Amino acid sequence: MDAQAKTLGRRGVLAGGLGALVAAALGRVSTAKAASGEPLVLGEDNSADQTTSLSFTGTKPGPINGGTGDALEVAFADGSVRVALGAGSLNGTAVFGQTGSPRQTAWTTAAAGWFTGGENPGAIGISDSHIGVIGLSGPVAPIDPTELDPAGAHFVGAGEAAGLCTRSDAMPGAIGMSSSNVGLVGATGGATEDDDALYSLMASGVHGIGAREPGVCGRSETIGVLGESHAIGMWGAAGPDEVDVTQVPAFATGVWGQGTGQSVGVLGNAPLIGVWGAAGKGPGPTQLPAIQQPSGLWGQTDIAGGVGVLARHENGGTALAVDGRAALAGVGGGTLNRRGDAFIGDPQIRGDSHVIVTLRGDPGKGAPWVEIMPGKGFAVHMTEATNKSVPFSYLVLDAREAA
Repeated sequence: MDAQAKTLGRRGVLAGGLGALVAAALGRVSTAKAASGEPLVLGEDNSADQTTSLSFTGTKPGPINGGTGDALEVAFADGSVRVALGAGSLNGTAVFGQTGSPRQTAWTTAAAGWFTGGENPGAIGISDSHIGVIGLSGPVAPIDPTELDPAGAHFVGAGEAAGLCTRSDAMPGAIGMSSSNVGLVGATGGATEDDDALYSLMASGVHGIGAREPGVCGRSETIGVLGESHAIGMWGAAGPDEVDVTQVPAFATGVWGQGTGQSVGVLGNAPLIGVWGAAGKGPGPTQLPAIQQPSGLWGQTDIAGGVGVLARHENGGTALAVDGRAALAGVGGGTLNRRGDAFIGDPQIRGDSHVIVTLRGDPGKGAPWVEIMPGKGFAVHMTEATNKSVPFSYLVLDAREAA
């Protein structure tokens, strides 16, 4: 504080400071009637080239917080405009601004004191018709408040400055809640050009929109983005076409990916497993599949009769296309004895199992045939004795009825 600052008592404030703030609020500009070193003049323009200090030694009960009161208060007779400045006490509201009527009472609960750590907020803004608080950051630029959407608070960032930055050590940094619409909307790029479209979104906890940028980007050493819901835990859509919300699956799903045009519905990329899907109980979230073989898609289930990966074509076309070699666990081998017989034990053999046998040597005369023994295995026979041992390989396929 300037050593030459003027210290005024309570009476001095009421005589001049209150009038100056009232005049400023009403937009009245008067000829300067008081300058540095002179008393403040009520209702006139006061100017100074030095810092003026206001010092209050007492306290007063006030309608704003019901406690120690506010250091400086400006109120119009009709109560339509009110400004209060706190004296720095943790028990008082630092800044309280209100427009419109009726007059509101500031919060006094501890939950509203996050800004200062005391029992009252650091700043409160209340409006009955538009925006309670407007915060600007970055290079100074003219902004017409009437062009902003009505909200409790509206923050604008210019240049490299952030519009709003929240940080917390233990509690959530930001919480968005809505009973009928979107709890929190994040938009970037060209998606911000059409504000009206942001109000027609389907109800969701978080909705991220990006034109050619990611709608939602999450990065973490554990979980980047966590979605939890009784319907769709996480829904991602990409492509040039507008998302059709009527195409949302009727059943609950953890992740729903939708792509239009040449986009991809769900893309997974990882050094070990790109996309991992498990039906049934499966391993816990801290466990990897038992067979840790790098794969783009890993599907598994522990349900009897279940299928790890199901490929289906609804119109009778190709359900599964393999570009490259296929490795199947149903491949095995055996040896025909000199009589031309061999038995392979396999309790999973069913009556409709199909066994393909390939001889790996010259059996001489005769041809091989397979005898199916459900629940036991299968036998390979030659129509004529081989008179020598002949190795063979086989592939077992199970028939599947069309669903």
